[in-house]
Amino acid sequence: MLAKECNKLEPLKDIRSTDRYALVSQDELLSRLVGIWQDLLRVERVLPDDSFFELGGDSISALKLCAQIETILGKSLPLARCS
Repeated sequence: MLAKECNKLEPLKDIRSTDRYALVSQDELLSRLVGIWQDLLRVERVLPDDSFFELGGDSISALKLCAQIETILGKSLPLARCS
């Protein structure tokens, strides 16, 4: 579920304000994740309780998801935290 994934990433937002990636709000993080899911899964609507895999995600798209999340947050993430 997207909301659950957002909560998993919450500790990763603890970045010094001097970093190029400043702290983002929970709403902004959720909005960014929704956009990534929409692009990857080619769906128009993603709700916070939606399941990545039930919306058509697979292992390859999960790898892409993880890479895009890493780009946004500027942190390396294990795949288990992304999908």
